[in-house]
Amino acid sequence: MEVRGKQPERPNPTLQRFEQEKLELIQEGRTKSREAREALSNAALRQRPKADDDSASVAADRQRTDRIELSQVAREAQVKDEKRTQRVEDLRQEHLDGSVNTPERVEKASQRLLGA
Repeated sequence: MEVRGKQPERPNPTLQRFEQEKLELIQEGRTKSREAREALSNAALRQRPKADDDSASVAADRQRTDRIELSQVAREAQVKDEKRTQRVEDLRQEHLDGSVNTPERVEKASQRLLGA
């Protein structure tokens, strides 16, 4: 279809070459991704225990569970989180009761805000 006053565009060789290179790059990326997936799955298959392995060790591997051991710092942080959760719950309840905005709290907050 021709639009009035406009000549039909001729194929741009630079644009065509760009599009071709783009398609080649996409295809190359897909090929490399497929090869990497295959290599990973082959490596995983090689690492799996064989069927003729000692059945007791295989059963023990299946019975093994993951464990996470927390450091002392993490345990302390967990306690702080629990305290904070309790404090937030207390403030929530005070808010619901309507007792959170006492005159003393309002004065203290205004002093902190104004830097006095």
